[in-house]
Amino acid sequence: MDRYGFYVVGDQAIMRWADPAEKRHLGVFAAFVYAPDERVNTLPYFFDTGLVAYGFLPSRPRDFVGFGVAYGSYSSDLRLADEAQAVTDPAAGVQSWEMTLEWTYGCTVKPGLLVQPDVQYLINPGGNKAVPNALAVGVNVVFNF
Repeated sequence: MDRYGFYVVGDQAIMRWADPAEKRHLGVFAAFVYAPDERVNTLPYFFDTGLVAYGFLPSRPRDFVGFGVAYGSYSSDLRLADEAQAVTDPAAGVQSWEMTLEWTYGCTVKPGLLVQPDVQYLINPGGNKAVPNALAVGVNVVFNF
């Protein structure tokens, strides 16, 4: 049995402010993934997209702020299996789709140290409409020496 998938990824600066050597700009990104064999791929369709502003504050040229959206659609085979299970177990959820809205800010504390707070709002967590939407808050710390 052949298994395959496709993906397309793009990242482009759409507006610049200041000298191009400073790399201060607004960028857009997007990705689409398709893995068609729904018997083995629980998430055959997935895309994400967003905007990132790099160096938008003149006093913080290495910082960035971003907003993104990610969406995944669960396989119809998984959905049918979930629906069959829900007949005998009404508490079982049916997975259909999931979406995340994300806001982040990357603060360059000093060269080699980035602190990045992040807020995500998850709609249909786990693809299950029976699960309440959720808010996730975190901080990513990156050391690069």
